[in-house]
Amino acid sequence: MNDRFGIRFGKVKTPWGLFNENQDIDPSYMWALLPQSVYDITTRNADLSHLGGVAHGTQDLGAKAGKLDYRVWGGEQIIPKDDGQFDDLNGSGKGPLHSLDFVTYGGAIHWRTPVKGLMLGASDGRNNAATVQLTGGSESFAPWNNLSWFGMYEKRKVMLGAEWNRQASPGTLSLTGDPISSVDSDARGWYAMATYKLTEKFSAGVYDSQFFDTDAPLSTDRFAKDWTVSGRYDINPAIYLKADEHFIDGSALSVDPARNVTTVPRYSLTAIKIGVVF
Repeated sequence: MNDRFGIRFGKVKTPWGLFNENQDIDPSYMWALLPQSVYDITTRNADLSHLGGVAHGTQDLGAKAGKLDYRVWGGEQIIPKDDGQFDDLNGSGKGPLHSLDFVTYGGAIHWRTPVKGLMLGASDGRNNAATVQLTGGSESFAPWNNLSWFGMYEKRKVMLGAEWNRQASPGTLSLTGDPISSVDSDARGWYAMATYKLTEKFSAGVYDSQFFDTDAPLSTDRFAKDWTVSGRYDINPAIYLKADEHFIDGSALSVDPARNVTTVPRYSLTAIKIGVVF
């Protein structure tokens, strides 16, 4: 193994997007909640990793062209039957009888440009067709993809980041006594964020996160727009405190229909988190 080529096997992080490899490393970013348009907290555990391998390396392009980091992955992804994306089915008593398992593979590139602190990248993942048996039926998905374009700029006390993501997953739901229905989703999510380190211990930030499902019926369940302001205070080298205030329009994310008979299209969300670094 060297800088140009390395490989990891086992249960490994799936390196798509700007933050997926770091979603569970809370001290590495300032937000209590990452932008939900791309990094939905209800599916984080399933999205984080797969059983298989990741090949990775760095190619030096020269002083005038920067460096290119690459990652290529493949293996099996397992979504447990109690995962957040099955909440609506589990809440209605029609949940999965077992996990949803499928083959996943893809690649990512991170270009560390000649402009100091600027990284641009892209990732694309492919998931094979899969079916999960439900209580009284089944849910089937045709092959679907996960495409992201992203970038980050860091200089002194400033960080700027942005990402555009598309996850298209055609599928059908078949329940005993009901006609076969479509569960097609063509979700587009994007966000733009900025942070500034005001003092050695205190940082502040803001992001705009937006999500649209172009296959969903026309309603507030089709979209979610989230303006967020955030602060982080490092109490000492081992303990930190985060606080977010979210101003949300639309109920496509973060609202569980199984537990909310009526949904409010506009609402605010406060998230406070304390963490410890060992």
